[in-house]
Amino acid sequence: MSFRVRKPTWIGLGCLLAVVAAPLAATERADLPAVVAKVNGQEIDRDQFWSLYQSYQRANPDGLGQPGKAQELEQAILERLIDATLLLQEAKRAGIEVEAEEVDAKLEALRATFPNPASFEKAVASGAYDEARLRADLGKDLAIAQLVERRIDQTIGASEDELLDWYDANRSRLIAPEEVRVNQILIQAPPDAELPTKQRARAEIEECQQLVAASGHFAEVARRRSQDPVSAPAGGDLGWFTRGGSDGGRALPEELESAAFALAAGEVSPILTSSQGYHLLYVAERRPQRTYAFEDIRGQIRGSLLEQKRQQRLAELIQSLRAQARIEIYLR
Repeated sequence: MSFRVRKPTWIGLGCLLAVVAAPLAATERADLPAVVAKVNGQEIDRDQFWSLYQSYQRANPDGLGQPGKAQELEQAILERLIDATLLLQEAKRAGIEVEAEEVDAKLEALRATFPNPASFEKAVASGAYDEARLRADLGKDLAIAQLVERRIDQTIGASEDELLDWYDANRSRLIAPEEVRVNQILIQAPPDAELPTKQRARAEIEECQQLVAASGHFAEVARRRSQDPVSAPAGGDLGWFTRGGSDGGRALPEELESAAFALAAGEVSPILTSSQGYHLLYVAERRPQRTYAFEDIRGQIRGSLLEQKRQQRLAELIQSLRAQARIEIYLR
């Protein structure tokens, strides 16, 4: 089992820009009202609603074709915007103000997730956002994040007893997968290489095999002869792998995985063939399937418990704000 901390508490209104460059799944509803809702007199307009709706469409284009899915999404988007408005109103009452420099930094961090400036500009100009609206949404995200930090994060914790109780209750499913640490010697021979090239590569890997057998020093032969520019300087060390990349681990190519996991620690494989060429593998270490030790995942347990508490406290805060709010919905 892989063990992961849950996703952050609040997924921002501006965080979906990364998917807005994809094709749209549908066009705007003709009957969408100019104002879809009011929260304590503050309007949520059609543009706010439709920008966020489009972003979700792009993120999940296949899900809207099923009966009722579009209506479910509309309701979820509306509820999200109502919650965000309530939280922003509460942030304002708490005196939280977001500086322009903070928005600039957030915008630059988002821009950096794109491969180049042109792809960022294309995403912004694609229709779901313009930069002014994006900056406004990022500012809202920051205000909500500061409210959550002040009202929730600073008031919650996880004691050592809680961590141990969680570990004991979940021990049976905290299973670390079998792992192998692999070194390789690679002699390159692409699938489309001419026969003489493949023959020379085969002869070279056979020579490497003989050198390893004679010397017993796999890493030294890998440093001198392997044609993998990444692993060769480290004696062919590729690191740790799990079967199929399970539990968040790394996976070997299919052509190599079975052979690697069949080897005992200290053994060398026969010559193997992949799309890269010819390989010799050496299993330096093995880790059997085992239960994670508490100390190995203590930080992850703590992060997960804190996030659960954040989620619960945030839901309670929103519920409290909703109970006191005047919410008018015009979307039908």
